[in-house]
Amino acid sequence: MKRINKKSLWFVGGVILVYILLASTGQMAAGPTGYSGLGFSPTLSDDDQTLIFPYTKHEQSSLYMKAMDGGEAELLLEPEEGYSYEEPVFAPNGTSFTFLKKELVEDVQETSHAQLMVFENGSARALTGEQHTVLEADFSPDGEWIYYTMYRDGIVKQFEFHKVNLATGKSERIDHEVDFSFGSFEVLSGQKIFYKNISEPFAFNDQLMFADLKTNEQTPVVLEDSYESEAEHGPALSQPALSPDQERIAFSDVGSMNNSTYLYNIFVMNRDGSDVEQVTDVSDFAGDPTFFHKSNRILFTRDSQFGKSREQDLEYWIVDLETENMEKVYIDMPD
Repeated sequence: MKRINKKSLWFVGGVILVYILLASTGQMAAGPTGYSGLGFSPTLSDDDQTLIFPYTKHEQSSLYMKAMDGGEAELLLEPEEGYSYEEPVFAPNGTSFTFLKKELVEDVQETSHAQLMVFENGSARALTGEQHTVLEADFSPDGEWIYYTMYRDGIVKQFEFHKVNLATGKSERIDHEVDFSFGSFEVLSGQKIFYKNISEPFAFNDQLMFADLKTNEQTPVVLEDSYESEAEHGPALSQPALSPDQERIAFSDVGSMNNSTYLYNIFVMNRDGSDVEQVTDVSDFAGDPTFFHKSNRILFTRDSQFGKSREQDLEYWIVDLETENMEKVYIDMPD
């Protein structure tokens, strides 16, 4: 595994964020018909047996399910015209999952709303109103609550943190004094969270944190001094993911450069920021890391055309953290 070192600022986080946002909305796609193919943010069941993922056709994503041991993918949910289904998250029970129903807009300056949905017992239902823009969602470890962040009424300055009870549908705002104004998160037990705090987009001071929403105690993840990203302005810590035992963190960052092109790879470190190691070796883009629950492996999303073409070519890959061997997840899509 390759060890890397540390620089001063955090520019690359914004670069990856913009890339994923543009890619997932089709803004990077070439031609009038838009991107068709696998999407970002697949989700893996807790028994590591099932994968749910978005598949995009002309910028509109449907959700599919696939057994990890092979077989053809199965269509689960197809959105109506003008919407896209993205960012599925499996519940701990391995049968239900949440996803975002995103409004497709032609004008990039226009507010795009995103509704939190849940799929259970063979059907989907809404958990939030259509007027809001839900950003991220995650289940509590017991599966009874779904935590989510959103822009109320689609207004960026009205960032809020909520939880909704899956059985009753009752939602409540989480009032806290934790420094959490925007970013991805994972829910831990006892109302604790692991999250990436983006205090201000492109301010280059993003921080990984552990926090207790009851006591408001915060513990930052401080990277070891020897870590140095290959990005000009320092590490991104993009798309961080916590291991099931909560002892390791995976993230995407610039591992090397090809002429002036950044090459993104997956890195793993201890939860205190020590022992940072590069665990993938691709010459394009590797992101979206997800730890397996039953084995020492990571699922990640790769774009083999990154830096080479305006057209995406997303694939799902697995890296074994003990052997460093990588293998592609082959997906047989139905006609």
